[in-house]
Order: sequence, then structure tokens, then C-alpha cells
Amino acid sequence: MFYPKVQGPATFRRTRTAFGGYRHELTAAEGDWYDEENMTDRDWPAAAARGPRYAGPDLGSADGICAGDALYWTDAEGRLIRNGQPTGLTLTPGTARQFVFMGAHLVIFPDKKYLNTADPADFGSLEAAAEAESPVVTLCRSDGSPLEPSAAGETPPADPGDGDLWVDTGAETGGLKRYDAASGLWAAAPEPLVRLSAPGVGAGLKAGDGVTVSGLHAPEGSPAQARAEALNGVHVLTGAEADSVTFPGLLPAGFTAAGTVRLERRCPDMDYVCQCGNRLWGCFHGVDAEGRTVNQLYACRLGDFTNWQTYEGLSTDAWAAACGTPGPWTGCAAYDGCPTFFKQDAVHRIYVSPNGAHQVASAAVRGVRRGCWRSLAVCGEVLYYVAREGVMAYTGAMPVRVSDALGEADLTDACAGVLGDRYYLTAGDGTGVRPTFVYHPARRLWHRHSPNGAVCWAQKDGVLYWQTAEGRLGLSGPSELVAAVPESYVPWYCETGMIGFEQPEQKVLSRFLLRLYLGPGARCELLIRYDDGDWVSRGIVEREGVHSVLAAVLPRRCDHCRLRLQGQGEMRLYSLSCVLEEGSDNSWYFM
Repeated sequence: MFYPKVQGPATFRRTRTAFGGYRHELTAAEGDWYDEENMTDRDWPAAAARGPRYAGPDLGSADGICAGDALYWTDAEGRLIRNGQPTGLTLTPGTARQFVFMGAHLVIFPDKKYLNTADPADFGSLEAAAEAESPVVTLCRSDGSPLEPSAAGETPPADPGDGDLWVDTGAETGGLKRYDAASGLWAAAPEPLVRLSAPGVGAGLKAGDGVTVSGLHAPEGSPAQARAEALNGVHVLTGAEADSVTFPGLLPAGFTAAGTVRLERRCPDMDYVCQCGNRLWGCFHGVDAEGRTVNQLYACRLGDFTNWQTYEGLSTDAWAAACGTPGPWTGCAAYDGCPTFFKQDAVHRIYVSPNGAHQVASAAVRGVRRGCWRSLAVCGEVLYYVAREGVMAYTGAMPVRVSDALGEADLTDACAGVLGDRYYLTAGDGTGVRPTFVYHPARRLWHRHSPNGAVCWAQKDGVLYWQTAEGRLGLSGPSELVAAVPESYVPWYCETGMIGFEQPEQKVLSRFLLRLYLGPGARCELLIRYDDGDWVSRGIVEREGVHSVLAAVLPRRCDHCRLRLQGQGEMRLYSLSCVLEEGSDNSWYFM
């Protein structure tokens, strides 16, 4: 007589030896973490806790930092600090600012000031202004010698001599002309220069500056009255000394100006600025200094960031163009040799021409979200930024969303930095906190770190720096520039997705096996959660080194379960195995 054989429940083992990153989706794949904090892929395919951050000094302000030849920031008094030492440049405190490098110069907006990084004693303003009371206005030649026409009017003199100069004031034929006795004709002479002479009239200005002249008036009834009014406007100085300036122009006669004459070298107000092709490029939307409503793009003169009003018909001239797309600008960056400007729903790329005929190409695509201009950063030859729909990767054509793994996080007020081949992003995620997300483009892995309070980032010599809203400096590693203290133990956790979600039957988890490494003083706690219930601890591991841990659990029938590892200190997880038994498809719920 034989007794019937009883078949035991089917048992299967699920083993993971390659771990992904943060994927906050209900159906997160095996090896990904549905929720995590302070994990990294630096030991991939193993999962590991990130290294310690370093706490730096209190900077005194949260206006911004930048890194080039040195690390720069501003203190509470607005002084520009270079590697911890104050420079002579003082800025307006309490202003979020942009630092742009152009050659050896650091240019700072919205202050419109610069610092020569090769000679920190050389600093100043992009703008300049000079005033003079009743300057003497005369004509001169290009060599500076005085020029005195023998006559002026719409008709030539009746009996001219050879070489005589006549200022033709006719509307169509006007200009300076010289008489040639051999031919008996008046020929056009080289354009003269107008000289303004008065104490201090050229203070702070230099030859080549594009300046706006205002307040220039000839005495009432003077023969130069009409022509003097026409000299008010923008001119390019051909010469500038402390007490005189010259620029192209024509007058029938010299005179002494009535009142105060003002000369200004102006830099337009700009929302965002970048450097590309040895020029600074900027954008502005709103009411400018002259009261005009503009939606404009700008470029300075080639190689000269102080001049934005030089228009001489040369390829090196400054440049400006109006933009037709609505809405304010939200950010800009130099990418792939093109200044690239963003609105929330558009991207404008400027294709720089060597002859000065720059072209603007616009595309109605997902642009930078308002308030996220500091999220623009190039990592691995790709430009990343935060749009309203998430994090975008832009290669010059159509942006592609790369933040699906972050779930429905609503990223706001984002700022970003790059260290090596990783993109670091700090942003509000709709939960009231500002976590830091780290993206590895080659592996397409995200990781979620605890909040670090960053409002701006900078990278120098393999160390990533960030400034917090409270004005403190944070570091990714030790630095020779500033003293910093590392975190003692980094708290971390990682939580799997639903185990058994793809199988309709009930399951029984009997045990799971981990192979992991713990550093000195580190600890790891194992927890399990059945069917969205409470987390149940299954023990704590504190033994240093690499070893396997077998965790037996009380068999419990469930539809699905989750595992969670949490602890502090150095940890690497090499493999995770779960042993499950299949149950029936009966459940407590019937329909």
C-alpha cells in the first residue's frame, strides 16, 4: 500500500547582482530602488552609500559663487572674495548675480562690473560717464590738427582757391568738400572729426568707446545750431583724453556749447548673460533704461565686453536683435559654439557669423522653467536643464526628457552643477523639501540624496562646491582652498519595488540572503513590508568587512512585499537573493 505523494509548494529564488538607481514608479524593475536616499552608482554594479559631504565656512551671503582660476564669492558687505581674500571690487549685496568669464576677465551681472583675474588690482565698471560745462566744440583732422573751413552753406563760395574747404549743408549733397583748381571741381574730402574740449570731458573713456552724447546745444542763432542738435546720439570715439574727445561729425563752424554736455558708455540691462566666440551675449525682456518695452538679444563688440553701442558697419561691431516670441527669458548658455537663449516654451540659437551677420533660429520646444536658470549645465557634451515637464537633455535639436525615473516630482527653483560625468541637481520636488538628484548619463541612472540646501554650484580642480541659502559653503570632497569638515556617518536607505507584483498568485517569503560590505563603524538594518503594511525589522548587521547575511522570516502569505535596507556609514551591496514559495490564487477578497 502506497500513500499518495504530497507536492510541496513551488519555490523559486530571485537574485539581483546588478543594481540600478532611483526609479520612483509603482512597477520599478528588479534591481531599481523605488525609494532611496544617499545611494550612489560609483561602485556599480554594486549598490553603495555615497561618500561624506564636507561643510565649509560661512560666506556671509548667498549671492552666488563661481570657479575659474580661483573660487569667487561675495561676503555680507558685497566685497568680491577670491580664494578667501577680498579684492578691491565691491558689489551690491543681496543680489543674485551671474559670473561670466571672458578671457582673463571675470564679468559680473547685474552689477555690470569686471575684475582682471590676472591682475586683481585692475577692476572697474562696464559703464562710464563724463560731464563738462560749456565745452568748446571744433572740427579737426584725423591727426588732431585743427580744421577750419573757409565757407559753409548750401551753395559753394564764388571765388575759391585751390585746396579751400567748404562745408556743404545741402540735405542731399552735404559734407566736407575740397576745391581742386586744376579741374575746377569741388571733391569730397575725408570726413572730419568733432572735438569737444573741456576739463574732465573724457574722464573714464577711451578711444573706440561707443558713447551716447546728450545735452549738446549751440548758442541761439549760431550757424552751427541745427548741426549741433544732430550730434546728440551714439558715436564711436576716435580719441579720448582727460580733457578732450573726438568723434566723426560735421559742423559749419565751431562754437562753445550752452549748458552741460554728458557722454555715457552704456551697457544694456540684461536678464541672462553668457560668453561665446570672444563676445558676451545677453537677453532682456521688459522696460529698458530709456523707458522702451523691449524683447531683445544683445552682443558686445568682439573682444570688448565694455562696449555694446559700437555700430560702424564692421564685422567686429556690437549687435542687437529684437525677438518676436512672447514671454520673459528664462536662461541662457553657450552650447556647441552657439549662444542659446531659452524661454519656457521656446529656444533661440544664435549662429555666429564671421562677417557680423549673425542669425537667430527659434524653435517652439520645451525650454527652461522660470526660476530654474541655474539648472543649465553641460555634462558629457549634452546640455541639461529643468523644464516644466522635468529634466531635459538638449543636443541642439529637440530636447528629450530624461527624468522619468523621478516620477511625478514637480521640480522648481532648480540649480545644477557637474562633477566628472555626473549631473547634480538640487530642486524643490513638490514635497516641501529640496533633495539633490544625481544623474549618470552613460548609465542612465538617477540617485536621490538628502537635501544639501544648494542654491548655486561651481566646480574646481575635481571638487564640487555649492552655496546654501544661508550662505554656507558645501564641498563634495576635501579642498586646498577652504577649510572643511566631513560628515561623520552618512545615513542612507534603499527600498525595493513590489516583489512578486508580476505574479497573480499569493506568495510566501521564507528568507533572503545579502552579500554586503560594511566599513568601520557602519551598520545596516533589514526590514520587510507585506502588502503595504508597516515595516518590520528583521535584524541589524554591524560586522565590518565583506560577508553574507541570511535573514529568515516568519512565513506569511501575501500578495506582494518590499524590502528595505537602512543604516549609516560606508556600505556596498553586492547581491540580494529572495526565496519565495508560490501560493494559490485564492485571496481574502472575492467578487
